[in-house]
Amino acid sequence: MLNKNENTIKSQDSLSEFQGVIAEKVLPNEDVSKTYRVFLSNIEAISDDENLLPILNNFGLVLNLVKGQFQAIRPNKLKVGDKVIFSLKGIPPMTMSIPPQVAGVAVEYIKLVEE
Repeated sequence: MLNKNENTIKSQDSLSEFQGVIAEKVLPNEDVSKTYRVFLSNIEAISDDENLLPILNNFGLVLNLVKGQFQAIRPNKLKVGDKVIFSLKGIPPMTMSIPPQVAGVAVEYIKLVEE
C-alpha cells in the first residue's frame, strides 16, 4: 500500500501524452518571460495516467513554453489547424482561467504531428 508521500512521488514522475490542434496563431507572450503562448483545442489522450483529459478538453488549453520545448520545429512555424503531441509531467499546476493555462515547467515537449 502506498503512503501519501509515495503517491505524490509517483504523480510527479508520471508523464501523460496528448494530441491537440493549434487553435490560434502561436505568438510570444507580451512579458519578460520569453515564452510562447500555444492555444490548443480538440485535445485527445494518448496516455493519461492522471485522468487530466476531462479538464483539458472542456475549454481547450494554453501552454506557455520556451523555445527549447518545441521539438524539431520553430514556434513561429506552427499554423492554426496543425496537430501537435505534447506531454505533461504529473498533475500539472494550471490556472483557473478559461481556458486553463499550464506553465512550461510542467511540459516535457511539444512536437508537430506529421501527416
